[in-house]
Order: sequence, then structure tokens, then C-alpha cells
Amino acid sequence: MFVKRYALGSLVVLLAVGFLGLARAETTVGPQLGTWELVGKDKREWKATLVFTKRIGTKYEGYFKWLALSGEPSSGHEPFEGIFNPTTRLITLKGLDMQDKTGNIATGSIYEATVSEDGYHLRDGKWFGQNVLPGTWTAIWKNGDTPKP
Repeated sequence: MFVKRYALGSLVVLLAVGFLGLARAETTVGPQLGTWELVGKDKREWKATLVFTKRIGTKYEGYFKWLALSGEPSSGHEPFEGIFNPTTRLITLKGLDMQDKTGNIATGSIYEATVSEDGYHLRDGKWFGQNVLPGTWTAIWKNGDTPKP
């Protein structure tokens, strides 16, 4: 009888741990695919449409469409590749060659931000890199459409 109760008790504990594990897995959601609205600042104010177009596991692809809101008129289309770390909730994006570049806009930046638990906000963002003026940014998800660049 003791063995049966012990085995049943162990099973209940294992199931509870399993359910907790599933609940914990739900909190590892990365950024949602689709269109995001980004605002950032270095010496100038910036806005961008950030689009996550593809996710395979924790790897992401997409692009930024940048526009300077202050200072010298500047803009560009910057594809990126990235990785999401579910443990730290940090997304790291590596900007690729800037396309359709106008004005003074850096290329090849690294972008990092913390992803909210629900995957719809990017917070405490920063950008940096070689020959890149460091800046800060945040972004909010707008919709699930993934327009072509």
C-alpha cells in the first residue's frame, strides 16, 4: 500500500513538474513575425518599419526601413539576420548591406533588445558597431502582414 501511494505521489509530482515546464516553455516566445513600429535615437531621432519575415527555430530574417526624423535627411532599407535567446529573452540582429541609402546612415549595425513575454514589444534596445554611432531604440508590433521589401 505504501509503495502504491508513493508511486502515485511521485506520478503527481512528475505531472505537476511537466505542466510547469509547459507553462514555462510558453514564456519563451520570440518576437512575432510581421510589421513593427520602431523609434530610436543617437544624435538624431529615427523611425523605422521593422519587419520580421522569417523564423526558423530561434533564427530570424527581415529588414528595417529607416527614416531620419531630425538632422540630415537620411533613409535606407537594411536587411538583417538575427537570433533570439529564450533564456535571456535577448534578440540580436545583424544589419546587412544598406540598400536604397540616402544621406548619412550607417550600415552593418548590431541591434539588441529584450523581447517581452508575449513577443509583441522590444524594449531597452541598443545599436552599435564599427563606424556606427551608438543609439537606443524600442519597437511595438503592429500587424502580422509581412510585406515584401
